[in-house]
Amino acid sequence: MDPYMTQLLTLSNSTTKTILYYYWCSFNGFVAKLTENEADKMAGVVGVISVLPDEKRQLLTREVERQNYESDVIVGVIDSGIWPESKSFNDKGFSPPPAKWKGSCQAFDFTCNNKIIGAKFYPPLHHNALSSKDIESPRDSSGHGTHTTSTVEFR
Repeated sequence: MDPYMTQLLTLSNSTTKTILYYYWCSFNGFVAKLTENEADKMAGVVGVISVLPDEKRQLLTREVERQNYESDVIVGVIDSGIWPESKSFNDKGFSPPPAKWKGSCQAFDFTCNNKIIGAKFYPPLHHNALSSKDIESPRDSSGHGTHTTSTVEFR
């Protein structure tokens, strides 16, 4: 068990504290229900960078009417692929790609448009890295690339 978690468990007079979630990929941390006094004690533990209260926040995403913004910005995404039929990639109102674009659409199972202006499958370095549901195509088979690509927004 993580030493900070062990210290947390001993901060209170209660016999048990419930760890609600433990993070270890991006940073080391955890979520727990604490009293204000316990949170103050935890903040004083050597090695603890911060103790933050859980707060209800207003979402920053919103639906907006898309206007026809012209831009010569090209965004490249290297991920698990893209699902071009997703409504996020509808190119209605988009002009053709900028003249500086020198890429290509190397997809046998879909056609690029004025929003997805290029696509290419890069084979993995290891021959057994593809799963049975992967496609040797820039088409997304897991949804991850489609999701991350759809978060690009221009203003």
